[in-house]
Amino acid sequence: MQSLRIQGFLLIMHTLSPLINLIRRLVIIVVLTAPATQQAQNFNVSVALPNTLKGTLSLTIYDNNASPRTIKKTPQKGKATFTGSVKNATYAELRHSAIPHPLPFFIENNTIRITFNTGNPETSPITGSLTNSQLRYQLEQCRENAAEGETSCLTQYISENPTSIIAPYLLDNYLASSSEYETLSALYEMLDGPAKNTYHYKLLANRMKHLSALAIGAPLPDIVFTTPDGKKTHTDSLLLDTVSHILLIGATWCDQCKAISKELKDKYPDIKPIEINIDLEKETWDAPFVKTLAIEHIPYLILLDKNGRIVARDVRIWELERIRKQQ
Repeated sequence: MQSLRIQGFLLIMHTLSPLINLIRRLVIIVVLTAPATQQAQNFNVSVALPNTLKGTLSLTIYDNNASPRTIKKTPQKGKATFTGSVKNATYAELRHSAIPHPLPFFIENNTIRITFNTGNPETSPITGSLTNSQLRYQLEQCRENAAEGETSCLTQYISENPTSIIAPYLLDNYLASSSEYETLSALYEMLDGPAKNTYHYKLLANRMKHLSALAIGAPLPDIVFTTPDGKKTHTDSLLLDTVSHILLIGATWCDQCKAISKELKDKYPDIKPIEINIDLEKETWDAPFVKTLAIEHIPYLILLDKNGRIVARDVRIWELERIRKQQ
């Protein structure tokens, strides 16, 4: 009898085996997909603006692992609401078709309310978001610090909050454009965890790639630029191994650039200047060499030694004598 029971049990188990395997697979799928489902966050961004302001609002969401996506709305009675989902807190920009400057902020799984400031969108009041409150506070702190030429605010914040998603934003906007490569690199290397999955971390990674090739002591990359007579010239063809060089990146309309050019010729006859004017390029600020050299303002000076290696970049004319003595 017992033998028959065992045989019956085994027969039932054999019959149910495909069903059991199916259930097991479903359980595994649910377990594996659960974290992704939990990460998805629904957002609701409510915008209030003057009834008299005509035009379209657009919300561009810079998803961390995908291309940016834009949602457009036509305000009704001075109000517009954007809804959707993001995997985690994500950088976004709110724009109005009649206003040139956007409002940068972070989307979270909250109902965020924005009172759109048409005069200066960046100062638009934002409520309902802890991340944006932290961002505004740090911006105020670090702007004051940056105005005095200091980086201690960013250094302290990033060292204490290396995983913060706003840390790459602060670093990209308030340090990367003017700081020395060594300073930027040290802070960039501190970033970790969620900070490395943000849109601005990707921007920083790309910028670091360019700046590493322009670090002090690195050879200047060969730059192709347009001369005043309309010809294309390579910097490699202009570098001599008998003198130091200085690249002056400016524009033909830039009076300050012209003054610096004159001072270089009058005070530093032993330095050969190479003048490059961005406005002579068809692409202007989108010219390849502008991106290669990470130029964000003019005049911009790069000092080279006799071997064509970078001694200093983003040099101020009044610093030139001190830098040369240190060299």
